[in-house]
Amino acid sequence: MNKQIFEHLKHKINNYLEQHEFNNAIFLADKLYHLTFHENIWTSSQQERHYSEDEEEVIFLLAQAYFGSCQYKRALNLLTNSFTDNFVLTSPIKCFFLAAKCLEKCEEWYQCLSLLGETDDDFEKVIHRTVTKENLSSLYFLRAKAFDKIDNKIRAIHWYRETLVLDPTYFSAFEALIEGNLLNGEEQRNLINEIPFDESNIWVKFIYETKIDSFNFQDNNCKDVFRKLQLEYNLGKNHDVMCSLAEKHFYAQRYTQAYELTKFIIEDDPYNQNCLPIHISTLVELNKKSELFELSHKLVEAYKDSPISWYSVGCYYYCIKKYASARSYFTKSTALNAQFLQAWMGIGHCFSNENEPDQAMAAYRTAYRLFTGSHLPPLYIGIEHTKTNNLTLALQFIEQALNLCNTDPLVYNEMGVIYYQWKLYDKALEYFEEGFKLCPKKDELSSVIKVSEITNNNNSTDSDFSSLVTQIWEPILFNLANTCRKLKQYDRAISLYEKCLSYQPKSAAIHSALGFTYHLQQYLASNNLHKAIEYYHKALALQPDHSFTSTMLSKALIQISNQPLEFLFQEDIIEEDLSTTDNANLKINNKYI
Repeated sequence: MNKQIFEHLKHKINNYLEQHEFNNAIFLADKLYHLTFHENIWTSSQQERHYSEDEEEVIFLLAQAYFGSCQYKRALNLLTNSFTDNFVLTSPIKCFFLAAKCLEKCEEWYQCLSLLGETDDDFEKVIHRTVTKENLSSLYFLRAKAFDKIDNKIRAIHWYRETLVLDPTYFSAFEALIEGNLLNGEEQRNLINEIPFDESNIWVKFIYETKIDSFNFQDNNCKDVFRKLQLEYNLGKNHDVMCSLAEKHFYAQRYTQAYELTKFIIEDDPYNQNCLPIHISTLVELNKKSELFELSHKLVEAYKDSPISWYSVGCYYYCIKKYASARSYFTKSTALNAQFLQAWMGIGHCFSNENEPDQAMAAYRTAYRLFTGSHLPPLYIGIEHTKTNNLTLALQFIEQALNLCNTDPLVYNEMGVIYYQWKLYDKALEYFEEGFKLCPKKDELSSVIKVSEITNNNNSTDSDFSSLVTQIWEPILFNLANTCRKLKQYDRAISLYEKCLSYQPKSAAIHSALGFTYHLQQYLASNNLHKAIEYYHKALALQPDHSFTSTMLSKALIQISNQPLEFLFQEDIIEEDLSTTDNANLKINNKYI
């Protein structure tokens, strides 16, 4: 072929590829291919020859045009038929890598591993052919992804790590490990230390650090990292950094502040795939049904084949308590992307709210198998066992959750619940105390980066977040007070109940528990019966049908009238478990969605 014609056609094809005009590129590349190989296009001799660089370029251009137009099988067929003599070792590296990408797009993971080398020795032969660091890191990542998709998590984690060690900026590998919940909190911290960052990419390390340890609410390093990104690198308003900050607030149950951050991102970038899951979950927690309805319609119209769109629809139905409909949309979301933890948890929560513990646990178990580094699936399996009073199995699963994440207060609360129900109050006290220590007592992140500074919203309610956080975590404090009462530490129990009351002043259960504790102090020669009656009255004013409080008020009134008490008031009988009252069931009713 005339060299001038060849260069002209190649230039035009490359232009069409850059402009994403793949049909035009295919038209010209197909003609260039036939003009180049017209002498032996119908003979077998082509399969045995060694191609020149120009001929290899023609094959690659046509395959690239097929790939760009989503004709992955066609591109793969062209490449493998063009280099039949040991394709793995003889094809140009760019053609080899394109063939691997075709198998990835076709989701043929076993064939992809066969191409890359099923054993490490075979893979060593492949990587010796690569000449650039970029090619090598991409092959590492593709191998890791293939292992991940066939549920060989150990090999997947190894090769994801190797990818990051080779190329610290290869974010897809980091995202697969962290967002895919393949590592627990300690392993995530170790990963950051393993990656060889240098001065040119140290800022990447800081961004990575914002994405790990979402349930560690006492991490002072987190504050320093956000401060550096904002002040030293001017990345405080970067959407990725803001999304990480919103996620920290969400898991600390600072929903209003998380919402302000995600709302700012979504208004600027309505289809931000990284921000949408946390934004949708925040809308659920804040019960913003209208906004969630509008967002769901917009997403379904724009991305009807996206799992996040149907997850949003499922969350809307979950929000309005139509759990069967919500479950069907969560299921559709997992069908589109099985690696979607929030959707699996949503399915489990729907069954749980419908009092279907077996089906709920089946969904949580699937999530546990797919997301080996997340503590949420075993935690909620344990909670379901606790509901059915299967406390031994519940303890096993919640201990597994504790091993995966020892910084989430909810895990310690559930451990305390089990020991409380076993009447091992000293052990329960230890877990409730540790859980309360780990609770986010105040909004420390806001002292570093205020929402109003990032979003330019002067109406931001930063000052309200401290009380809001403690109020949401108040049930752990209430459980701690109940345990102190069981251990006859009445003064401490009263102090804790009063603190609960400062956060939930209209809680009949807290007033009743406080009155009951004052009532029990009578056996310690305390003269607090009038206080007990006062709190019983307050509890009944808030909840008139509270039968336990009514019974105890009657007994207190008889006692204060100097009537015989031995047959009316015996501690072993009336020291009932307040967990039978509303909001005293030793549970945090919130679910991480």
